Amino acid sequence: MAFQGSRGIWESGEGYYAGAACSMFQNHQWMLPSIYGSPFLDKPPLLYWGMILCMKCLGPHTWGARLFIALCFLGTTLMIKKIGDDFWSPVEGQWAAIIYATMLLPFAAANIITPDTPLTFLSTTMFFFFLKAVRAPVQNFNPWKILFFVFIGLGFLTKGPAILVLIPSLMIYLIYQKKLKQFLLHWDIGLGILISMILGLSWYVWIAVHIPGSLKYFLNNEVVGRLFTAQYHRNNGFWGTFIYIPVLVLGTLPWSISWIPQISKSYHQLQKNWNYRFQQHTAFLFILCWILPSFLIFSLAQSRLPLYVLPLFPPCALATARMLKVSDSTFGLKYTLVKKHLNSLLLGLLIIGLLILRWSLAWIPTSQNTQTLCHTLQKIIPASEPIVLINQNIFGMQMYLPNSILCTKLGTNYPLFHLQKNLTTILPHMDLKNTSVAFLISSQQKKQVEHLLLQFGILEKTIRLPFQRMILFYDLKSQAHLYKNRVKSTG
Repeated sequence: MAFQGSRGIWESGEGYYAGAACSMFQNHQWMLPSIYGSPFLDKPPLLYWGMILCMKCLGPHTWGARLFIALCFLGTTLMIKKIGDDFWSPVEGQWAAIIYATMLLPFAAANIITPDTPLTFLSTTMFFFFLKAVRAPVQNFNPWKILFFVFIGLGFLTKGPAILVLIPSLMIYLIYQKKLKQFLLHWDIGLGILISMILGLSWYVWIAVHIPGSLKYFLNNEVVGRLFTAQYHRNNGFWGTFIYIPVLVLGTLPWSISWIPQISKSYHQLQKNWNYRFQQHTAFLFILCWILPSFLIFSLAQSRLPLYVLPLFPPCALATARMLKVSDSTFGLKYTLVKKHLNSLLLGLLIIGLLILRWSLAWIPTSQNTQTLCHTLQKIIPASEPIVLINQNIFGMQMYLPNSILCTKLGTNYPLFHLQKNLTTILPHMDLKNTSVAFLISSQQKKQVEHLLLQFGILEKTIRLPFQRMILFYDLKSQAHLYKNRVKSTG
């Protein structure tokens, strides 16, 4: 929870989700995410709902927006402990939770507003209930199986089809355990699938009914576009296939260092009789099935970002805790007093180091920090004056500014549902209640934008901002009638 609000919203990733949640919060709109008045259908609403509830408790600011992410991170650590307890002992469960909480990437992701940390919590809980369902005695009704499907539906409501990437792992585990028929051929499987579909698809159906073209967008962009095409330019291509190997190794630091002596040892042990060891050590099989099939699917998809594989870090933490316990290199059931104190000291230093790292990010000057930009704009732009963004992918300004904000483009658009309109199309139809409009641009576009805007109004003043940005103040209202007459004559 520490320093969750010390750093401002960073664009563009956090800005998307913070802007959509803030808009829903301000407009009391629970079903339709939007940014600057335009529908934003990139992700389903469970992330926004969680953020809205937290903002209702703490207020619409950065700390309130990130609280939901922190709670999901905490929930994931608790579920990891429960799985470790069930597999081995409370000691290993406790250490698996500590290992996950102090891994570099999960700790960093807990301070970033994306659907990945909530999805990791839901998928880890899904795996926990799946394990309970498989281990439960055969009976007429298996409540663990129903809960398993509930969390599939909630996962779909968080990041769409991404939750389904993990399902083949469970099917492979059932096949190897010879329990696939027992799990699937029972009446409660139909009830579970029905509940999962109602939870996961209800929002999509509502959007498809109320927003024309949304269903086509979901299928073309969010499914086909991300899995099979390179339209998002996210580490696509052959070499992008290998991006998740360093992500897992570096993201699990410092604990991945302990893997080096164990990997060779485990490999030689498995070589002796791998089939027997899988049958005897179901926990190892379960963790292996959790990681490998999903890792392969994530790697083959054409849209790849480091946080996409965050759901694979809980099984890495469980495997690490078990390896360290067996080797007794860091902890075990039999402590010496010196080793216990040394481990506590090292763990404390690790936690302090991670917190310092999080705190220090708030002081790094970057063009991505929306909070810093908005504090600068507040000093030079009145709250009643509209702001027009030109080729600026800044989506979290609603959290900090009361101004009316319009997002426009000159050139090609990023593949969102509601494409940003061209500036030349927007200007004639602006509802100008003030004589002045502030245009936020990059310095490189100054000549192009000035040439365009001089057709519509008079440049009043120019203010340079950090990171090669500029504010152009134009008096558009005084010449709006001239432009409208020009349009009529040419139309």
